Amino acid sequence: MQLSVHAFPLSDRSVDNGDPSPVVQSEDSVKDAGKTERRALGLSDDRVSLSDQAKITRSIGDDARTLDERSTKELKVSQNSSNQTTEAPPRKAQEKAKHDAEQKVEKQQVDQLKQRDREVRAHELAHAVTGGAFAGSPQFEYTQGPDGVQYATGGEVSVDTSPVAGNPQATMDKARIVRAAALAPADPSGQDRAVAARASQIGANASAELLRQRNESRAERFSEDQNANTFAPGPSDKAEGVSVYEGLKSDVQRGGYFDAVV
Repeated sequence: MQLSVHAFPLSDRSVDNGDPSPVVQSEDSVKDAGKTERRALGLSDDRVSLSDQAKITRSIGDDARTLDERSTKELKVSQNSSNQTTEAPPRKAQEKAKHDAEQKVEKQQVDQLKQRDREVRAHELAHAVTGGAFAGSPQFEYTQGPDGVQYATGGEVSVDTSPVAGNPQATMDKARIVRAAALAPADPSGQDRAVAARASQIGANASAELLRQRNESRAERFSEDQNANTFAPGPSDKAEGVSVYEGLKSDVQRGGYFDAVV
């Protein structure tokens, strides 16, 4: 864009009898007219040389280029902002979907841990309650969930399976309680079944020992009675014969009871 300034002198014409005739003006009049015209065009009264005019032209061109560059940058920024605005919703949606999926997985884990905690506590409590004096207090193993809570995921109850020394009957009674405690939970574990089998074996051994002791005691009583009848004195031969007969009769009766016991 170039700016050209032209000063046109004003010509005054007079009309005399309809014929225009030139009017001669002085140099000062021409200068004053030029100044008036420049003021009307919004220009200063200073003279504009060719070099000054070129500077003005370059300044206007630079301003135009600066304006174009600024407009281009603003357009790019606007386009980038538009692209980011367009991409933002899908990205936020993806992040929300990922967060929701993680929350769902954590909730499932917590639910499973809660269920396991209930099962473990019920299982070990059944052992402890049924075992009574022969069972210890439940001991638990814990796992921390995603929510920071400790959940029981394993446990045990100690139980005394030793026989009662010198008392087979008490050992049998104890073995029955221990076996019941081992199988008390709704779903006995392999270890529970092993303890129950051991208690059954202990009870069977105690029962056999009790039967042996009873048989020995009865045999001893039978032997004592037999010895007493054999060495009993009689007043006469006849009386001795009667006593022997009665003694044999009594022995037959005792032997029948013994057979029944054996």
